[in-house]
Amino acid sequence: MGTETPNLFIVGAAKSATTTIYIHLQKHEDIFFSEVKEPKYLSRPYKEFPMRGPGDDVSEKEEISSKEVYFDLFSNRKEKYLGEASVDYLYYYHTAKEIHNLNPKAKIIICIRNPVDRAYSAYWHLKNDEREALSFEDALKEEENRIKNNYEFIWHYKNAGLYYEQVKAYIETFGKENVHILMQEEISQDIKGSINNILEFLGLGKITFEIDNIKNNPSGIPKSKIINKFVRNQNQFKNLLKFIVPKSFRQKVKAKILSKNYTKTTMDQKIRSQLTRYYTDDIKELEHLINKDLSKWYQL
Repeated sequence: MGTETPNLFIVGAAKSATTTIYIHLQKHEDIFFSEVKEPKYLSRPYKEFPMRGPGDDVSEKEEISSKEVYFDLFSNRKEKYLGEASVDYLYYYHTAKEIHNLNPKAKIIICIRNPVDRAYSAYWHLKNDEREALSFEDALKEEENRIKNNYEFIWHYKNAGLYYEQVKAYIETFGKENVHILMQEEISQDIKGSINNILEFLGLGKITFEIDNIKNNPSGIPKSKIINKFVRNQNQFKNLLKFIVPKSFRQKVKAKILSKNYTKTTMDQKIRSQLTRYYTDDIKELEHLINKDLSKWYQL
């Protein structure tokens, strides 16, 4: 194992404030995150290709499939922590073994969220990318077929929220002392406190950089489909900006524009109740595993 081997992983869950944590942690002088936020290289042994959902071919092309290219993401870096943030590593939880084989001393960060809200947010993520054509209710009914037909994990709205086995795999592989778990709800309420807790977990003291409360990767109904499409999708103008505008500033501007462009939508109460019952047993097992009160997640 070389000195440029990654040793910090934000493994998920998707739509649970992982981007917010990634953006703020990379401001620390002792932390480097790869320019490619989600290489998804280490989860590849647990996925089938090609993926067959609408737009999955684009996501697949963005994955790093070469060992050499993966390690090049961290070449010539001297920071104490070299990290990446592939959020499918939690869903494909056997990836914990791949990370451990790569670096048994790695630190793991897991962000989780009320799985009902997470599912709805993932749905709107694909809806706003113009990939999801069904209603939320119909999409949930179609999920098993989509899984069988090898749709990318982001389409697995219900399945991705079954956290117990996912989190357990990382705790058993790395030990509780090397796994830091955050709730998206706590991050939203106190981002500074959440970042300070991570830095303490990493042995890096307290925050010495600016913290903002901008919501990254927001979801909801876009007021302007034109703005939504321009900001979310790749285009020549955005590709040009990569060479002249710092990444942190681009991320902040994107988050501000999307936050103002979205109107929050609420889930049908009948569907919320059904999903809550679906997740209750799994949440209760997770509560015991991480010794944290999650009763608000399964209250009807």
